[in-house]
Amino acid sequence: MERQDLKHISWRLSQGVAVVRLRFAQLRRYEAYDEMAEELRSVADAESVKAVLLNFDAIDHLTSRMLGIMTVLSKKLSAEARTLAVCRMRQQPLRAFRVCGLDSIIPVYPTEEEARAALRAACITREGAKDDRGK
Repeated sequence: MERQDLKHISWRLSQGVAVVRLRFAQLRRYEAYDEMAEELRSVADAESVKAVLLNFDAIDHLTSRMLGIMTVLSKKLSAEARTLAVCRMRQQPLRAFRVCGLDSIIPVYPTEEEARAALRAACITREGAKDDRGK
């Protein structure tokens, strides 16, 4: 299992799913969002990553900037037939996520285990569909 600790996130790769943990409950500087967005892009750009799971267990507040970063990341991954999902959202971030309608494009899971299982299954299904088209 590959693991990396970066400035704003830490992540590990397990069976094609990059599980990302955000390091801070709130980012205090605007520049920190740009840095974190770049770190998330680097995870998404890794060739072995089939899905990205953001674990929000340490996050107690979502800003519009973070919602925008997730939207851009979701679009990037979707365009490449890959998936972004989130798990372990606390009440306030989940409420903001739903008010913005992001729960209709980014799956939300109560636990990391449920999310990883669903994402692995989706990866297998997509790989099978690619194989069927190639025949």
